[in-house]
Amino acid sequence: MSFEFDHLIHYVREPNEAIRLLRQTGLHAVEGGRHEQRGTYNALCYFDLSYIELIGVFDQQLADRNRTPHSLLHTIANASCAEGFVRLAIRTNRIEEDAERYAKQGFEVIGPVQGHRKRPDGSSVRWQQLYLAHPDQRFPLPFLIQWEENDEERRHDLAKRNVISPHPSGIVELSYVALAVRDFQTAADWSRWFGLALGDVVTDESIQAECRTLKLPGGNLKFCKPAGAGIVSDALAERGEGPFMVGLSGGLKREEAYLLGGRYRFNI
Repeated sequence: MSFEFDHLIHYVREPNEAIRLLRQTGLHAVEGGRHEQRGTYNALCYFDLSYIELIGVFDQQLADRNRTPHSLLHTIANASCAEGFVRLAIRTNRIEEDAERYAKQGFEVIGPVQGHRKRPDGSSVRWQQLYLAHPDQRFPLPFLIQWEENDEERRHDLAKRNVISPHPSGIVELSYVALAVRDFQTAADWSRWFGLALGDVVTDESIQAECRTLKLPGGNLKFCKPAGAGIVSDALAERGEGPFMVGLSGGLKREEAYLLGGRYRFNI
């Protein structure tokens, strides 16, 4: 297995408003386009090939018809359409092989499913995605995505389109996504299921939590268990287990911003 972090999905009611708010924090964000067969549209905030997708719904009836089990739309609906971080996507270049392997390991496998988005200029971007489910999972697993173009082709094309572009606040990288958990069983499971190295327990007093990190190129996954009252315990009480914060490194800022149900942490 050879996976990389692809993107974090942030459900928002108005992606254009999300663009405005992200730009106020010093991040470069742009309109992404429409998933015309699914009733959704998005904005994008890139850090090289890792990115945050800010997704909203423009046609609720169409979105409801596409709400298949374990899909992103299913996850959003199960979160009662509350704004915030909802899911992760991991990039692969062997999606057919991945589907076979996970099926043999006892996972429920849906896909590969064809996907495409119509950009504002009328052109299209295409990919395949694979949804996975396991009886032992505590919350939705990352889905796998394979883009039509390879990494270098995508990087060149996205830069040419000004989707990948310097952030006003400086050179910023997506360092990690933090996930609130009640214990570290999910971290151990994901380590085994996705072939990722699991770090030791580290105390993070800034969020009153003990954390273990899965090393994933493009953006680590930081599993955080409450060690007292604080951000993580609040996240569990409000939304249950799952992603609640993204850590960004580099640039000129050292602050934390809570935007549309998602916590963005700069150099903290």
